[in-house]
Amino acid sequence: MKNKTNKTDSDFSFADIIDIVKKSIAKVSHLKYEDISLEDNLTEKLELDSLSLIELVVDLESFFDLRIAEEDLDDVQTVEDACELIESKLRN
Repeated sequence: MKNKTNKTDSDFSFADIIDIVKKSIAKVSHLKYEDISLEDNLTEKLELDSLSLIELVVDLESFFDLRIAEEDLDDVQTVEDACELIESKLRN
């Protein structure tokens, strides 16, 4: 499967995924890319509200050309959790 970068799913390293997720978070929030770390909690530390979280999911789904079900988000608390979810979706 190709996405907006013309990369196949297996072409994305975990570092690529981290970069893209952090850019998406910065895009939907008031935060700077460099202020976002893997350990940051999306709702507590980064203060993303429900609308921002929906925007983030839609942005990532669009970029990676994949579907993230609501139940997939149950265990996503941190930036790293979001990156791991994207990685698992790309590899399956």
